[in-house]
Amino acid sequence: MLWIKEHTPFRKDSKTAQKFSDNLSHSRERLETLKAQLETAKVEAVKEFPQEQELAEKTERLGELNALLDVGKSDKVMMDEEPDEK
Repeated sequence: MLWIKEHTPFRKDSKTAQKFSDNLSHSRERLETLKAQLETAKVEAVKEFPQEQELAEKTERLGELNALLDVGKSDKVMMDEEPDEK
């Protein structure tokens, strides 16, 4: 029975306890860092994007250009195709 008690996962081991303590401290520090980053992100998310209007205009123009390019593609495909002669 003595052997079983000494080798169970629940025995007190100073190295294991120290590792646990170090890991806990590191995890707490990491948690505080993440909380600070979250608060910063919340503030940044509310701020207005300075180039928002410019982005909207350029996105709209890009859509128009893509539509024109797509129209050109379908016309070209139709002109390149020759009817099958039998």
